[in-house]
Amino acid sequence: MLPLDDLDLGEVEVAAALHHRWTPWPRRVFPGVELVARTPFLSGEGDRMQWSVLPQVRIGLTRGGHVALNIGIEAPLSDQDWDWRGHMVLLWDFADGSLFKGW
Repeated sequence: MLPLDDLDLGEVEVAAALHHRWTPWPRRVFPGVELVARTPFLSGEGDRMQWSVLPQVRIGLTRGGHVALNIGIEAPLSDQDWDWRGHMVLLWDFADGSLFKGW
């Protein structure tokens, strides 16, 4: 996050995700996990590096699998001021086809 009006309030975030695709059919539910490391430019009290884990599922929506829904819950592993966050993302690999193809 990099707010252009006040750069001191920004942060750097690095994430690594891993999904397990257990079948060749893309219209299935695939489990995954994401590890997130976040460092605010100006840290207040607590840890300088904030870690969180995000278990998630990827649900293939189209026959080709180029449109999917990713749902997960982010849980803090270090000293953050929140207990959990819900995430829901619509993924579209536009190189594999139109948004309306393969329903």
